[in-house]
Amino acid sequence: MKHNKGFALVGIIIAIIAVLVVGGVAYYTGKNSKTEPVNVEENQNSITNNSNANIQQVASSNKLFDFFDTFTANKDMGTPQIEFIYPEQHLILLEYPTSQETGAYAVYDYQKDILYKSVGDSYYPSGGRFPVAFVGTDTLLMYNVGIEEVDASGNPKGDFVIQDFNNKIIKTIMTDVPLHEVYPKYGKVIVIDTNTKDEGRFILDSETLELSPWKR
Repeated sequence: MKHNKGFALVGIIIAIIAVLVVGGVAYYTGKNSKTEPVNVEENQNSITNNSNANIQQVASSNKLFDFFDTFTANKDMGTPQIEFIYPEQHLILLEYPTSQETGAYAVYDYQKDILYKSVGDSYYPSGGRFPVAFVGTDTLLMYNVGIEEVDASGNPKGDFVIQDFNNKIIKTIMTDVPLHEVYPKYGKVIVIDTNTKDEGRFILDSETLELSPWKR
């Protein structure tokens, strides 16, 4: 949980550069693959300039840096770290310590400079990580579990829910299920993997919020 503030912030900026530049190049390549030849160098310069503009947004945003500053007084607790970036919606998911044993997730909109703290717990008592994914533009797929809700092996059992950035539950997707991973972290569909067998995998449509069984 302990991280150097400077490296964490630099990591955020470098990661956004990589996502925006690589994604932009792929977009222009695909868009122009069936049309007349284009000036690739000119397009790449345009992509880089646009990416730099987005990075400048992050670098000049007060709320993100202020958030990191709140942890400098207590270095033993640790500092926030980036989990992943949702570039299409200008969102960053952060994980940060709430004590030396527990943590929480936060969402930062680097275009609007809005920070949503405590959008959900990131760790459960035995130390495992709760899964999370962006669903749509302003909601998250989260896993909610009570402290006493564990199975015979001590693993948590809880509910997969859709909630907004202010912790309001929009829809309960699954109830009383074991904890496993969700992937990808954003996109048209999200896979909920509740065990190692095919019948424990489900597909969540990010637009309709409808759940369907995994099919090969």
